[in-house]
Amino acid sequence: MQAHYRKRSATFTVTREYLDLRLGEMRGELDLRLGEIRAAMPTKVELAEAKGEILKWLFGAARVQTLAILGGGAALYRLVR
Repeated sequence: MQAHYRKRSATFTVTREYLDLRLGEMRGELDLRLGEIRAAMPTKVELAEAKGEILKWLFGAARVQTLAILGGGAALYRLVR
């Protein structure tokens, strides 16, 4: 990469063209990184499907626990009676 600046005695002055060039390069790099991040992120549909699966497992586990409690209560009732 060539630096676009003019030499003035002992100091360097950066030109507007150089800054525009660097800004354009940084925007390009940012666009590439954002594209990579977006490609790696799950879509809303995938998240909704996962949420549905989690809810199914959650309610299934609650049903099993309820049946276990009722069965335990029935067994205790038979023992006491």
